[in-house]
Amino acid sequence: MGQLIQSPEIKSTMTKIRAMQTEQLNAEMDFSLHFTGWQGTEELKAVAESLQEAIRVKLIVKFDYYDANGTHTSRKIEPYHLMYKGERWYLQGYSYEREDFRTFRLARMLNLKITNETFNVRDYIVKDIIPKEKLPQFYPVRLKANMRVRDIIIERFGTSVITLCDETTYYVDLQLPNVENAYRFILQLGANAEIIDSGLFEKDFHKYLAKILNIYGPNL
Repeated sequence: MGQLIQSPEIKSTMTKIRAMQTEQLNAEMDFSLHFTGWQGTEELKAVAESLQEAIRVKLIVKFDYYDANGTHTSRKIEPYHLMYKGERWYLQGYSYEREDFRTFRLARMLNLKITNETFNVRDYIVKDIIPKEKLPQFYPVRLKANMRVRDIIIERFGTSVITLCDETTYYVDLQLPNVENAYRFILQLGANAEIIDSGLFEKDFHKYLAKILNIYGPNL
């Protein structure tokens, strides 16, 4: 947790936890949390720490925000709660523009400004579940993949989706949304997997590839 965010409260809590540990627990519980040292991770950690301080002293914050569709809005909010979930940072607060509580993803914020304006705390209950965007329709997708990417498949979907083909390849039967994030996942597998049965998903995936080739094609 010390790698995730620094604050006096967290440091105090971690000190208490360490004091409660026994030699037996240390012997039986051998685990660690590791967060990558990517520049983006460090930058978001710094933003999270700034927002944590704004929450502590009850300061209004302003920022530009781009939603999942790339739509821009300018926001002025009362910050109430920081959340780290699914390796992503979120801020929950009261939006003056929407006159209601909203959840914001830190990576979609720009030009963050901690103002000198204070606010009176409103009644608020922390929402543990991040609001999901409208779910797209899912389609059956069958891949033929090799053992190089077996770990990627298992970590995300488990072993039940895998059917052995031979010693070096296997079939992967998935249910995927027909959206860009799913196409990116397929591309992550590189030349180690091939779509062999999909229908509409595969047709739209080919259109997505055509757009990419249209950008880089002349230089290939």
